Amino acid sequence: MTGLTGLTGLRVGPAIRRLAVAVRACGGRPEPAGESTGLALALVEAALRAGELTSLHLTRQVEVDGTVLLFAVGVDEPGLIGRLVGFLRTATRRLNARRPADRAVRIRVAGDEGLAMLVAGRFVGEVVETARLLCAGTLDRPATGERAAAPDVEVLLTPRVRRDLGDHDRWRARAGGEHGQYGEDSFAPVRVRLADGRIVDAWSWRAVRTRPR
Repeated sequence: MTGLTGLTGLRVGPAIRRLAVAVRACGGRPEPAGESTGLALALVEAALRAGELTSLHLTRQVEVDGTVLLFAVGVDEPGLIGRLVGFLRTATRRLNARRPADRAVRIRVAGDEGLAMLVAGRFVGEVVETARLLCAGTLDRPATGERAAAPDVEVLLTPRVRRDLGDHDRWRARAGGEHGQYGEDSFAPVRVRLADGRIVDAWSWRAVRTRPR
């Protein structure tokens, strides 16, 4: 299993199936001294507070390239991730209304589901690595038409998560935020090139900013 090498002598917890969601800043002009990463972390923290999401619902794990959220077993996953994305969508829209396009705040959220283990106080496992790699990947087939516009918030889901989450009513109701609902048709198939060279199938949902004419 990816990410489990070198664990000899460490206390390893049981392997439990979890939904892992990675969040990071992406795109736009580079900000000074990691400002984009810091802003992304601040937005995640604000989203968790606004959604009243605590350690009862998820575990937040800060990585060098962003944040990984591991949802607790038995929670309303479609509703909670929809609430998170809905807040990020509203927050980035408000921030970007006051910023030039090349300094826009852009957030990517990526989700996968699989077995994770608690090792030395941190969750490890293929599900954590897949969520991180997907979140940091690049689209191998760039979007065309309306979907070519740079999104304020983009959600990338592995096919197995898309099957469960994307069609769920609570995702559709929550993720639309204050600007309406997004349903099944808002997801489109994409291929993502990962940092390790692999190209994987995923599903993309994008919240694109519209500027007044």
